Amino acid sequence: MATKTLYRISMGILITLVMACGKNPKSSESQKIPSDCLSNELIGMIDTTEVGFQEVEESIKFTGKIDFDESKVIPVYALLSGVVNSVNVELGAYVKVGQVLATIQSADVATMQNDYLDAQSDMVEAKRQLNASKEMFKGGLSSEKEVLISKEEFKKAENRVARMKDVLGIYKTNRNAEFKIVAPSSGYVVKKAINKGMDMRSDNMEPVFVVGSIDRVWAIADVFETDLERVKTGLPATVTVSALPGKTFKGTISKITETLNPETRTVQARIELSNPEKLLKPEMFASVTALIDEGKQRPVVPLSSIVFDDPMQYVIVWNGPCNSKIQTVKILSQNDSIAFVDRLSESAKKVVSQGSLSIYTALKR
Repeated sequence: MATKTLYRISMGILITLVMACGKNPKSSESQKIPSDCLSNELIGMIDTTEVGFQEVEESIKFTGKIDFDESKVIPVYALLSGVVNSVNVELGAYVKVGQVLATIQSADVATMQNDYLDAQSDMVEAKRQLNASKEMFKGGLSSEKEVLISKEEFKKAENRVARMKDVLGIYKTNRNAEFKIVAPSSGYVVKKAINKGMDMRSDNMEPVFVVGSIDRVWAIADVFETDLERVKTGLPATVTVSALPGKTFKGTISKITETLNPETRTVQARIELSNPEKLLKPEMFASVTALIDEGKQRPVVPLSSIVFDDPMQYVIVWNGPCNSKIQTVKILSQNDSIAFVDRLSESAKKVVSQGSLSIYTALKR
């Protein structure tokens, strides 16, 4: 009896051991993490945040400067060479059409005046010759043909005098071999590049005065070629200048140039601005913000969720340790804690908000 009992106990232990050995491999295999899943160590490092949606104004910023509205101003040039004798107005002065702005002593004027005197002398001589031909024709001492030739010569001399007089009138000359620079229209002197004693050259392409109004001005912004797809004429824009902190001017992009600057990789955009108080001055540096999209619902995520891998930006869409994905995004605007991005996939309900760089590195392997 004792032998049978001992036999049963031994068999029971043996069966138990065999069953235990059969279960151990399965238990070990169930603890193993698949190779395409994140490790428990990484999962323990992260936090996730639900994706939100808010209305956001998508904008883009440029730098530029304030310039004249060319339809509101008239440039004035020194048409002849010479030395400035007098300047009669200051920058900002109001002038009337025809008002003398400056006088210039010019050898060119002296030459033209001498030519005019010579032309007058030639005309007087031609007139004397014509009268003599007529008298001789009456006395039968010359032919009618000779009279006609004298008339033609007198007419040529007369026309030359008229032309020379017109030229001297255009340059507003006087007897002192000076010519006058006059205001082409009524308005303000908004630019002045002339002083007494300066040498003027007729081939100088820069205006010595600009007369007109700055109640409307342009902001000229430099737009990078990478932004050209989004920047269009008709878009609203705001302009600020450092000289007027807190002051914002609103306008519209009215023109984008067709040529690209090969050095800066930019084109120029023109923003038309109302400037009734004349606060904006040409040549002021300007910051321009163009409103690309107004009030559209956009995904909002924690700024800490963005992974910057130059030049791209990414988030980790969290779908659990085995299904999380890297998604490319573009930041539209941001503050100290959140970022508005252009889009996320429909399945993106959560993003990794802490430890995103570690997860990004692990998923890229």
